Amino acid sequence: MNRIFSIGCAAGALVTTALAQTPRPQLNEAVLRQAQSAQQNQLATAKISGSFADGQEAPQLYPGESADVGPQYLMLSKPRRRWLEASTDVQFYYTSNVFLSEKGAVDTGVLLMTAQAAFAPEPFAVGGGELALKAGYREQMYLYGLDNTANQLNNLDFDVATVFASARYGFGQNWTAYLELDYNRYLSHEEHWTEFYTEVAPTWVLERKFELGANQIFSASYAGTAHWTYTDAPSNINDRIDSILALSWSWQFFPRWILQPSYRLQHTYYWQNSDRNDFFHTLGLSVAWLINDWASVRTFATWEARVSNAPDVSDYQKTDAGLGLSVALRF
Repeated sequence: MNRIFSIGCAAGALVTTALAQTPRPQLNEAVLRQAQSAQQNQLATAKISGSFADGQEAPQLYPGESADVGPQYLMLSKPRRRWLEASTDVQFYYTSNVFLSEKGAVDTGVLLMTAQAAFAPEPFAVGGGELALKAGYREQMYLYGLDNTANQLNNLDFDVATVFASARYGFGQNWTAYLELDYNRYLSHEEHWTEFYTEVAPTWVLERKFELGANQIFSASYAGTAHWTYTDAPSNINDRIDSILALSWSWQFFPRWILQPSYRLQHTYYWQNSDRNDFFHTLGLSVAWLINDWASVRTFATWEARVSNAPDVSDYQKTDAGLGLSVALRF
């Protein structure tokens, strides 16, 4: 059975981490980068979609069936329209450098749980393309140091609460344009769910896919995200803009199984922080298995390095590796 598979765009707005005694601006930056990196890896995981359509010839049950009884065709009833979407994702991963430090890296395990509910009507035709709209709420919980709470890394636990609205437009020959507006609130578990960071983050994406055969796709995309932020003084130290070039190759090597290597180059410009420029290089590899039409599991590994022109910002390298489970339902 041939299936068409697609790769989710990696576009986000968060990320980084540090100890309880670390000054608040540094703590914010550590939490922000860790969160953004995890979300980008989560969004970039390949997914399978597509099935036989009405009138498409069904596969033969045995060799020569068509010659015996003639071609058989699938008769499917018209599906009812769906308006709501609910999804959840759980991933546990090891990170080799939880504080994103240049020296003396500390490793630990991280549990990331995501729940999302959205108003998401079926896509509709617009100007020769297809437009999909979505608006909803997403909650993410980050739990640290589950493998060794004696190190007090669990003091870093936090949630990200997000209200979002997005529009995705597919057009031309495998082109996709995407816009999303997020309002993110970071809440500290250690400080009784106190809000310690907020941001408004518009994101824009342009992606082009190239089919390399019946079961291979190469994807190239550009994503930009602006962050207007508020935290403890100085309140807007984290104001920045991300520009991301993402490349990936996806191979459906077995029905419902996808292998996907990828590379991301991210440039982050802090316009409120002395013209600071950071560059991130991320190499990733994932294997995803679609259990059925609404559930999938994956394993993944990434290597990331940062180079910054700011003398007080650490260059670092880190490796993440883990497992994830996703469930998505439409109503």
